[in-house]
Amino acid sequence: MNFTDFMNDTFPNLELRPPMFYNWDIGIRFELGVEWKREYDYPNNPYVLVCYKRAITLFESLHSPMDDSFVVMDVNDFNKGKNIKRELKNFSPYVEKSLLYRLKHQMLPYIFLEDDEEGTYRTHRFSLKCKTTEFKFPNLC
Repeated sequence: MNFTDFMNDTFPNLELRPPMFYNWDIGIRFELGVEWKREYDYPNNPYVLVCYKRAITLFESLHSPMDDSFVVMDVNDFNKGKNIKRELKNFSPYVEKSLLYRLKHQMLPYIFLEDDEEGTYRTHRFSLKCKTTEFKFPNLC
């Protein structure tokens, strides 16, 4: 099943755009960070490390290693297609290079229609179906 069919079947009428939490009737919010202190304003501080650990734990709790997952990236195009391929390097740290050949591309109207009165912008949506074990999700945090 491709990404568009999956979304239409599983989440009919969901508009995939930020803020995702407010675009669907059901949402669960998790508090990833607690007890922020002003002195934690430096890289890899205890607050951030706890957030990383909680995010990874949640992901691993929700996804079995052999689950199918879709990794999706939207690239907003304000320059009529210039340098879009360069943006694909953003997938590289998270999947093996051989998987990139399965990457699917859709060109859509700009996802923020209210900000594009002239209809000149586009959103390029890249999706990759892979197993949870094929996606290096801890690197994403």
